[in-house]
Amino acid sequence: MAWLKFYKGEGSKPTVEDNPNDWLVTLIDALEKAENDPEVKNFVLDISTNDGGSTDIVLFITSLFCNKSDIYYENVLTGQQMKCTFEVDRNLDGK
Repeated sequence: MAWLKFYKGEGSKPTVEDNPNDWLVTLIDALEKAENDPEVKNFVLDISTNDGGSTDIVLFITSLFCNKSDIYYENVLTGQQMKCTFEVDRNLDGK
C-alpha cells in the first residue's frame, strides 16, 4: 500500500522504519547501505523465503542489476512459450 501511495503522489518513498516487512524496502535499504560503505565489496541476496510463488522479486532484481525487463518461460506440459514484461522504476524516482 505504501508503494501505491508513493506512485500516486500521495505519500513519501517507503522506508524501513515505516515498512520493515516490505521486501523491496529492505532490498533498497541494504543496497544503499552497501553503496555508502567503502568496506563492502560484495554481498549476497538471499531470496530463499520467497515461498516459490512470487516472480516480482526475481524480476525486480534482474531488471535492477541487468537492465532487463522481460522474462521468458515455457509450459513444459504444452510447450507454450510466453514472455512477460515487468515495468521497473530502477531509480525509484516515482515515475
